Amino acid sequence: AFDRLRAEYLARSPLLRQRRGELVIWGAGRKTRKRCAHLLARGYEVQAWVDIDPKKIGNRLRGVPVVAPDWLRRQPRPLVLCYVSNHGARDLIARDLHAMGYRRSSDYLMVG
Repeated sequence: AFDRLRAEYLARSPLLRQRRGELVIWGAGRKTRKRCAHLLARGYEVQAWVDIDPKKIGNRLRGVPVVAPDWLRRQPRPLVLCYVSNHGARDLIARDLHAMGYRRSSDYLMVG
């Protein structure tokens, strides 16, 4: 129920609507896919899934590539939705994104 509510709120977000075609999901694990399924069911599409697990990188989910975080350096700045909620991971991800020049609330959101 919470994932549905989160998706409903995100789907209404002016930021997401404005940058609809630029979405990247950070996290390619089963939990993340389950959490963001409700948003994707509302017609949002993902350009890439970002993950640090070498076993996932290079695969495709829903036909979309799973890439390493460094992929973000080589792209026009997409909107990153971070669904990872592991203890300490959010701080590490935020640090990496800031090092790449991303700004919280305009270039990425922590939604996990």
